[in-house]
Amino acid sequence: MKTGVKVMDAMTREPVTISPNSTIKEAAKKMIEKGVGGILVSENQEPKGILTEKDIVKNVVATSLDPSKIIVRDIMSKILVTISPDNDIYDALILMGEKDLRRLPVVNDNKVIGLLTFKDVIRIQPQLFDVIAEKFRIKDEENKLSFTEKINLEGYCERCNSYESLMNRSGSYLCEDCIVAI
Repeated sequence: MKTGVKVMDAMTREPVTISPNSTIKEAAKKMIEKGVGGILVSENQEPKGILTEKDIVKNVVATSLDPSKIIVRDIMSKILVTISPDNDIYDALILMGEKDLRRLPVVNDNKVIGLLTFKDVIRIQPQLFDVIAEKFRIKDEENKLSFTEKINLEGYCERCNSYESLMNRSGSYLCEDCIVAI
């Protein structure tokens, strides 16, 4: 069900970002100031990861760590599922539903140019609310990819740290060259 609306038309064009070398305290303050529940981690507009409220609660607050001493890169999610600005927002919704994501970085030429959230989609295409609601209801294992299937995922290879299309092999996200080398 293509909508004819591209990701670039719905995305937030200036997403809140932070350096991977910032402290969790700095990140939390910035998230509060900007009113966001997640912050993109980037260097020179190149995506490095994402940090969410859940990451902070789970990895800092719940373990009684000092947020002024913990660095963003130590707890951020390093595997990013991204999307091109030219994709249809329906495709973005499907991807977000399959990967159980609430935020989808928009990347062009390995540079973060935006962030797509469910709120962005609803603002542009309110009729897609039912699609979003259904994706959250369906958490069935048969709808998920197996570990051996290539997934349409970009990010940093956990072995060589290059930014590539990744595949999940036994719980590790690796580029094709590293998978062949194993």
